[in-house]
Amino acid sequence: MLTIELIMQTIGNDIKTKTAQIILSNLFKSDDTEKLITKAINEICNQVQKIIDDAFMREYIAKTDSISSRISSYILTNDTEMLDELYSDASDMVHQLKRFNSLEGIIAFNSICSLHLIVVKALAEKKSKYYKDLTRLGKEYAQMLISKTPIINEIFSESVSHSRPCDISKPHQSFNGYSIKQDGFKEKYILKLYTYFNDYWKDNAMIYSESEMEIPQFDDQRRLNFLIHSNGGAFLEEATKYPQNKKIFDDFNVKARSERDSYLNMRLDISNKLINTITQACEQYKNL
Repeated sequence: MLTIELIMQTIGNDIKTKTAQIILSNLFKSDDTEKLITKAINEICNQVQKIIDDAFMREYIAKTDSISSRISSYILTNDTEMLDELYSDASDMVHQLKRFNSLEGIIAFNSICSLHLIVVKALAEKKSKYYKDLTRLGKEYAQMLISKTPIINEIFSESVSHSRPCDISKPHQSFNGYSIKQDGFKEKYILKLYTYFNDYWKDNAMIYSESEMEIPQFDDQRRLNFLIHSNGGAFLEEATKYPQNKKIFDDFNVKARSERDSYLNMRLDISNKLINTITQACEQYKNL
């Protein structure tokens, strides 16, 4: 389970039915929770192969990690004064993070809102006046967190470009065009089609699609030889005049789009699961 899922599910599932102490003990039972928010962000960015925004991490996440670390310490001390400080600090952090719509920002925002709610619940168990705050903040945070779920879907959907159609005017190009080579000593030629899409989360990396086949139907062998060895893009332009050849190129572009969609869908599976986790937690938050 991803750490962001652990945070949202542990707090969201139990905040109405269990004491704050039990919830926090379940959340921080692992020894590896010192930098809880950093871990939550690193995990999901690594899973979707996204380069992490280091500037954001340096500016904001050390503060959120400090809050989560102090909450963990509260389990041992049961110190009400510590809770008062955490209430104020977590509230300030919520207001700082709510303006960010990056993946890192949204993960941090979900985490700190949830942690703030459990701090308020712990205070309410000691001072009943805080139950009003818990109800108010639960509704407020649920509304803000739900409002960011379409942004999560948009962030993931826009993480890759569309697949570029194979450009039949570009010979001898190994990223969006075609190349032709002779098959050893045989009197036949091999056509290789290329195209690509960009993964913006991997430093704009090109993700390639390619297909290799024998030269398709061409009536005039001398004309074929001339076109193959010319520097222009006339070969495929002329070859696509034959319907069966055009279908080969069209099918390749369909295949390339399908490969791009499959690549993206693996990410969307993660975003959909994350959105579902947030939505379920918010159903509990808004009814505190």
